Amino acid sequence: MEAVGKAIDILWAFQGHPDGLVVESIAQSARLAKSTTYRLLCTLVEAGLLETNPLREKYTIAPRVFHLAATTEPSLRAAAEPEMRRLADSVK
Repeated sequence: MEAVGKAIDILWAFQGHPDGLVVESIAQSARLAKSTTYRLLCTLVEAGLLETNPLREKYTIAPRVFHLAATTEPSLRAAAEPEMRRLADSVK
């Protein structure tokens, strides 16, 4: 479970950094050793959750993560529907 927690800390490091991060910045943000960070980054890239640009030496969140978020996030209509029904019933 400890490795999963570290991987999650790495993913959180990308919040507010849409242009990506280098290994050193990720390690610092996640409070991990650079070697541990690199090993977990390789696993996250292999899983399709992160992408790397070897020329820029930066990692970014992969589109797969956004697709996952879009499929699990409830739609605004579904989230608002119960309250809208209560409101409609109260004005009848």
